[in-house]
Amino acid sequence: MSIKNLMKGCVMQKLLLILVMIIALIGNSFADVSISGPTTVTRGGVSPDNPVVDGYFNMSVGGNSPVVVGLLINPQTMTGDICDRPPYFMLNQKDFNPGFDQELYPIEDRTANFSELSPNGRDYPSAGCWDVPYNGLQYYGLVNNSTSLKVGTLHESKYGISSLKPGTYKYHVQKAEEPRNKTLDSADYTVEVTYGDVSIGLYDYEEWKNNDVNIPIDKITFGQKVHIAGSNTDSQDIYLWLVGKGLPICGSKIDIDSLPIRNNDPTHFNQSILMGSSIGEYNLKDGSWYYNWDTSGLPLEEGEYTLYASSVNPSEILPLICAGSWCKTDICTGENGVCALTDCPICGPEPAIAKITIQKPNLDTFTVTQPEDRCCCPGYPCGSADYPVDIIISGYTETSNQSIQLWMFGNNQIYDRNYIFDDSFRSFLDQRGYFEINVYDHLLKPRNIKYCDLDPGDYYVVLQIPAVTRPGDEKYDVTLESSKNAQKFVNATFPGKIEPNKLFMVQSYPNIWTKIANVEGPGAIGGYEAFTLLKSTLDQNWVNDQYAVLKFTIRDRSGCGEGSVDFSGTPVSGYPPLNVQFTDISTFNGSSWYWDFGDGGTSNEKNPLHEFKKAGLFDVSLTVTKDGVPRVNKKYDFVVVTENTPQYYNPLADFTYAKIDNEPLALQFIDQSYGSTPLIYDWSFGDSQYSKEKSPKHIFPSVGPYTINLTVTDQFSKGNTSSKTITVPPVYSPAANFEFIFDEVNPLQVQFIDKSLGEMTTWQWSFDDGLGSSIQSPIHLFGDFKKYNVTLTVGNSAGSNSIKKEVDIQNPTVKASFTSENLGDRLIRLMDTSTGQIERWDLEYGDGKVDTFTTSGWVTDHQYTQKGIYPARLTVSNSFRTNSYSERITVT
Repeated sequence: MSIKNLMKGCVMQKLLLILVMIIALIGNSFADVSISGPTTVTRGGVSPDNPVVDGYFNMSVGGNSPVVVGLLINPQTMTGDICDRPPYFMLNQKDFNPGFDQELYPIEDRTANFSELSPNGRDYPSAGCWDVPYNGLQYYGLVNNSTSLKVGTLHESKYGISSLKPGTYKYHVQKAEEPRNKTLDSADYTVEVTYGDVSIGLYDYEEWKNNDVNIPIDKITFGQKVHIAGSNTDSQDIYLWLVGKGLPICGSKIDIDSLPIRNNDPTHFNQSILMGSSIGEYNLKDGSWYYNWDTSGLPLEEGEYTLYASSVNPSEILPLICAGSWCKTDICTGENGVCALTDCPICGPEPAIAKITIQKPNLDTFTVTQPEDRCCCPGYPCGSADYPVDIIISGYTETSNQSIQLWMFGNNQIYDRNYIFDDSFRSFLDQRGYFEINVYDHLLKPRNIKYCDLDPGDYYVVLQIPAVTRPGDEKYDVTLESSKNAQKFVNATFPGKIEPNKLFMVQSYPNIWTKIANVEGPGAIGGYEAFTLLKSTLDQNWVNDQYAVLKFTIRDRSGCGEGSVDFSGTPVSGYPPLNVQFTDISTFNGSSWYWDFGDGGTSNEKNPLHEFKKAGLFDVSLTVTKDGVPRVNKKYDFVVVTENTPQYYNPLADFTYAKIDNEPLALQFIDQSYGSTPLIYDWSFGDSQYSKEKSPKHIFPSVGPYTINLTVTDQFSKGNTSSKTITVPPVYSPAANFEFIFDEVNPLQVQFIDKSLGEMTTWQWSFDDGLGSSIQSPIHLFGDFKKYNVTLTVGNSAGSNSIKKEVDIQNPTVKASFTSENLGDRLIRLMDTSTGQIERWDLEYGDGKVDTFTTSGWVTDHQYTQKGIYPARLTVSNSFRTNSYSERITVT
């Protein structure tokens, strides 16, 4: 190699070394710290990139050397107490040493350490009896290596899990070693922490269970299950309260054992409580939850109930707030449940609400098939003395696996029994609780009663379901003392034990069990008497059992044996006087008839017409005699005659009338008739004009007397007429008057309101600016701020009248201004010098304190806690304008 080339190589090496040194210097002159994280996060820890409700968010902190990171609240305005806490760095994190303090740079308004710019329990406003978590040491610290830090949004239970205050929080990171460039070797990061979403919905349980779909519902029947589902991204716990009839006004848990409820404790669950449970699930991966609410055993009444869902429980938060020390509030002492949710500072979002109406089961769906006429004889034409028959009872209880009691009664005995009772039945396991039995197969045959053993006539089946419907825990208010339900109460009083050889129909009120009537043994009642007593007991207000009555009739076929007596009537209900046509439909062919109508009236006709003159329930019996042998059929409450109400009397026409303002010669007629609606109206106004409206308006041709006729006709074509002579009053000239209101948005706009008296037909406004209006109450936009003389002239056919008023349109411009004086020892005097029509002065001192004044020329002295430079600002305003003035205050 030549010397020349060797020299060139040395030069290149030197240039390369210089270039490396320059790059190193340039590199050191740029920032080597970084900080980042989500821009928004819920209090439960959910951010746009993280749906998990984990109670924290991740903050990435980087640097090629140790850095200090911390919360930056400047000016520091948080106490650190419950409901006033910022996020915190979680405990025991690798490469993070909490509580490492350092002076903050770059300096903003004044020099300060990290510990001074977050709640610490020693400096104002954090000084005092406040309970600052971890003594404030978890709000800042030293990071040794680039890492991801967990920033907690939910606290330990001893501090109140949901005690963080939502808001926008700023974090600052800077190099721990003495920096070369205090501006470039630091960075900031801002995050907004919000309350999470809390929701609740009520859905059809069977649709969810069978088809995995959520069909919203707002009504259920007693005993049905409800699929409750929602979400919570605010915390890891859900609290549910129920409010409604019979419950505490501040709510109770939704799974009620018994009444009365003495507390407002909610139903509480989380992921741990529901883990492995079949009644619900809490998924922290996205905050979704559900709970299957079984209402079958709940002592709820018919009506509307409200469910409240919350992410916080006031009974856990309020004791921490109302701890009794001098700086704690006691405004909510004694508040609990839903009342505390709505009235107290509970550190949480608004509760979610869902409403549900609980209805009694609609047992009107139950029907019974009427049996065919029977033929009961041992030989021809029957061929048998007994045979199977279909008498099918079917319908829906609206609750799956529903316990059912069945009672059966006749007009007299059921063969040799006073009644039949069976409590072994349940509805099917389908969604609506379908139920079906054959009376012959399930009630008669098991008791060795043949169909032909029964007397012809009416029979009644009472289908009864209990007040408490949870399988295995059913509770009937009315039952037979030997029933399975009655025997559950082993310590109850059983009337049959007190009166041996008797069996009683019993009720649960006032004691379990109180006798209703003896249905077996000496002195027992049965048949229709026992049926009506059972029905009247079930109709009492305290009874929560539901029931349906199903009636069927047994008749003997004509020409088969001797036949049976039967009859019909048309109509069998109405208002007195009620004429009922009775028809003998007996298959027992007699030669004489005797009717007893139950109101004292009788007849010997075969098909009589009878008039019931009074209201009441009437038992009708027919006795048919053949060859001296009588047979009787009695039907109870066969005719129902209801007392007349006024609407069924003859209609009565009546009316009144009134003058209509600002409409000369016009009258408003007002109907005051009554009768069986709908009524037909015919008006005659005495001027050859007519109307069929109910309450018409009419304009007469002139002043003077008119005869008004109103005829009303009801739905039964009964009519009545009212006639009155009225006088249409004369018209007088009006008296002008008006008021005005300034617009709240545009100071030049005014609403004028006519307050004139009399019959006006014209209005004429003059606004003193060359413009006018003929509208009764116009809105006018003036062109300048000054005084205007506004005139209103009103008139009618009798004359006119005018009034003039001054309207002062004032300029709303305002200008903020103040002066300050340093009085020493951190005391500053500030004095108002603002101008304009000012209604409010808001003065910000720059240290988080704000004062509001409502009069001009104020002077105030303000004590700052620390020396420094503070940005004071005054904002003045009125209904139309706002203006601000700022000044930096040096506090020494």
